[in-house]
Parts: sequence; structure tokens; C-alpha cells
Amino acid sequence: MSSLKMAPRWTLHTQTKMLYVKLLVNFHLHDSVKEQAKQLIEGFKSICSGQVLNMFTAEEMQALICGHQRMDFKELEESCHYDGGFHKDHKVIRWFWEIIHESFSEEQRKEFLVFCTGLGRVPFGGLKQLRMQIQRNGTGF
Repeated sequence: MSSLKMAPRWTLHTQTKMLYVKLLVNFHLHDSVKEQAKQLIEGFKSICSGQVLNMFTAEEMQALICGHQRMDFKELEESCHYDGGFHKDHKVIRWFWEIIHESFSEEQRKEFLVFCTGLGRVPFGGLKQLRMQIQRNGTGF
């Protein structure tokens, strides 16, 4: 039995639970999306031929497609630009980065990234690739 469709009316017993779960997982992760996955692969190959694919490791390809998982906000701080009287040593800027690094949870940093970029993941090359600029809006400080 390689498919749930072959045995649609099982009586579930202790002996068949693991087989049922295995078949159910296989159906949802493979069989139910087989045609969509085929189309995705064909489209991807039409853009990136075999020669291009050989240039990347699996990890590099994953980073290109999905972005990096590790959010290094020190990189973002180091690459950040300031305007309107702000500079990296300004007290408001120091407070800002202190909150980001020390007070924000990982989830809050992710939400901040979404707020700034519209994306919830780190771009290929890391946060230093972003061109973040902090500038004054109005008067004060």
C-alpha cells in the first residue's frame, strides 16, 4: 500500500496507526502537491539551467530563495545611515539600538524587520545588505 486512496475504509487498529500516519503524511507532503511541485521545478529550471545550479551549494540556494534565518542586528546597526542631525553616537540613536539589541525579543526584532522592509526574513548577504536610514522628522532632541 503506497497511497491512502488504495484503502479508503480502514478500521484503525493499534497495529495500523503508524502506517496510517505515514501514508497521511506522504499524501499531504508529496502526493497532494505533486503537480504544483512539478510546475515549480519546470519554471525554476527554465530560469536557472543546470550550469547555474551547479554554482551553488544546497545551503546557498536555500539562502537565496528563503533568506537567512539568523537575524544579526549588529550588522544592521553597522550599516545604518543617519541624517537630520543624527549620528551613530547621538543619545537617541544609542537608546534606539540598545532597545533593539537588549530589550526586544527575537519575535519583536522580526516584527521590526517586517515594519522596515515588508519582509519577515533576512535578505541574502545578511542585514548589512539593507540600506536603512534613520532621520529626524520634525524638531526635538
